Amino acid sequence: MPLQPTLRPLRGLRAAERRSWQHLGGNKVTDGPMDIQLRVATALGLDVSGDSPTVASARILDVVANAIRERHGPRPATGKQIEYADALGLDVRRDTLRVASARIADELNRRNRVALVSMNLKPGDRVVKRVAVDMDGERHELTQEFTISSIHSSGRLFFKGGNGWGAWPTEVEKLHFHEQAARPSTGGRTRRRVGTGR
Repeated sequence: MPLQPTLRPLRGLRAAERRSWQHLGGNKVTDGPMDIQLRVATALGLDVSGDSPTVASARILDVVANAIRERHGPRPATGKQIEYADALGLDVRRDTLRVASARIADELNRRNRVALVSMNLKPGDRVVKRVAVDMDGERHELTQEFTISSIHSSGRLFFKGGNGWGAWPTEVEKLHFHEQAARPSTGGRTRRRVGTGR
């Protein structure tokens, strides 16, 4: 659900964009809809003034879907979306599929922003990524350590070593200075498997 990173590295953002990343008040994810979205929505009789740009886009597209011969018109949120949104503390039962997807994406984006700023992640930091897997009938935890090489404006972390290694801030734990000094870097190449049972 989170959007794939296609923007500039975070360290290269304009000052206004950096301030946006530092804004963590309430549930706000971004500024309100764009001016063009407001104008189009007004012409369609929609009020999107309280929506994020992502949600505003979804609501506008739902209205014009049939007019532009979009393959799918407005459809209700799916059971999987409702279940996933519930886990995030969102109620999307009355939303369309597009709006539910947009609200989920916004919440994931908000959580990643909070994690990025609260851990003060930056290039050069070492982090741990843990993944639970089932192997030979038992639950195991795969632990990998990485060094952050860059951070994109989407919040996506990229790791040294290439091969497309990366993660979202909510998927990692930062190693603090004393931990980094005590543990040699594995560069993500070594996995430690820990049996956790069922």
